[in-house]
Amino acid sequence: MTTTVQLQRQSICAGGDHVVISVTVGAAPAKDYSIEIARAIQPLAALTDEERETILIGLMQLHCRGMTKAQANAELLAGVTLVI
Repeated sequence: MTTTVQLQRQSICAGGDHVVISVTVGAAPAKDYSIEIARAIQPLAALTDEERETILIGLMQLHCRGMTKAQANAELLAGVTLVI
């Protein structure tokens, strides 16, 4: 099953450091998030273990949406490639 995630900048502060990003996942209503753009462009190595785990869980939820536990385990055993 595929899931579409759409990101779109809604606004940017005068200094260019903060942006509001609208995020749509599948058919769910969009939700806006205010972030520092520097966080989006930092090297992945700069992420904490907690941040990495949060990202991993989110990616797994996107990929395994609608699957049973057995189906999700089989998918992960076979290996999953996510193209971003």
